[in-house]
Amino acid sequence: QLADALAAAFASHLDPAQVAARAALGSRFTWEHNAALTLAALRSIL
Repeated sequence: QLADALAAAFASHLDPAQVAARAALGSRFTWEHNAALTLAALRSIL
């Protein structure tokens, strides 16, 4: 279940629009976005 939640959280990384947005905003945003998605996934199942 945890693996499924994390997979769903990171699925947006395959969206071309998301990829372009992260490239435009830089690596720091990417790291923070990843962390936010992971925390949201964890909260959703805890």
